[in-house]
Amino acid sequence: MQQFPWTVSVRAIGFRVVALLAFLAVPLLGGCATTHSPRLVKDTLDDAVSAARRHHQAGNDVEAAQLLESALRLDPELGEAQELRASLSPEIKSLFDHPWLGSNFARRPATERSPTAKVMLYLPDRLLDFLDIMSFDVHVGTGLYINYHMTRALQAGIGFRGTGGLGWHDHRSLGGLGQAESGIVLVALGAQAFAGSMAGTSGVWSTADTMAGLHQPTDRIYQEFRDYWAIGESVTLLFFGLEWDLHPVELADFLLGWGAIDILNDDFAHTRGLDLNQTEYRVIELLSEMERSEETMTDYRRELGGD
Repeated sequence: MQQFPWTVSVRAIGFRVVALLAFLAVPLLGGCATTHSPRLVKDTLDDAVSAARRHHQAGNDVEAAQLLESALRLDPELGEAQELRASLSPEIKSLFDHPWLGSNFARRPATERSPTAKVMLYLPDRLLDFLDIMSFDVHVGTGLYINYHMTRALQAGIGFRGTGGLGWHDHRSLGGLGQAESGIVLVALGAQAFAGSMAGTSGVWSTADTMAGLHQPTDRIYQEFRDYWAIGESVTLLFFGLEWDLHPVELADFLLGWGAIDILNDDFAHTRGLDLNQTEYRVIELLSEMERSEETMTDYRRELGGD
């Protein structure tokens, strides 16, 4: 029997729930980063490269690219990862090179579907595109934080927080969001430190970024995690908060979708989800966690330098 593209196994749902609880525990316990040994960092990098090689050999270059990207963010000089990335299909680069669309663009592999499947998926795709227009989150944690934005080029914000929440988030993710951030920004200028993890229906996402000066769509946080073009607000008062965003780029995708134009590469009619297992998702999340830990990175670089 044909398995429809939105089908999710019970096992996968269970993994994502566990991942969600792990993500939310970090900010709720104070946002302390775990320190990992240089040996564990190296072993995790080796696991990422080995998994990427298996996917490449199986013809799943997008999955390989996701794993390699996580490894190379932690260690840009990792030779095995560099060589393997250079051997991936040239089409892969187009999924990772959308500086203006940023996090709105879905890094989903293309797939061939029958005419019947495309017809059946037409209305579900329109519904999902409509739901993408707005995102929201209700969270608990600690902090005093406020941000209003008419895109991130025109915003005002100040404060600090470490929170864990539930909602409908970017990346079409119904689930949890853990984030820790602090800083001050006015218009598009400011200083901000951010670390966030998301787990839900779209999988597992993590990123960290420190920005000083001009906020741009090409900044890592806006390429991977947060919509630069969103209009909305976010407020955290002591132990409770909420945030919501309207996404103009997603609105354009919804309207164009009625004419079968998919500018954000997120329609099930011609794309599929990533074929990563629980262990591989954990490797990606662990590499992001290691990258966010200054002590872990210091120890790892010292080990590489032979000091």
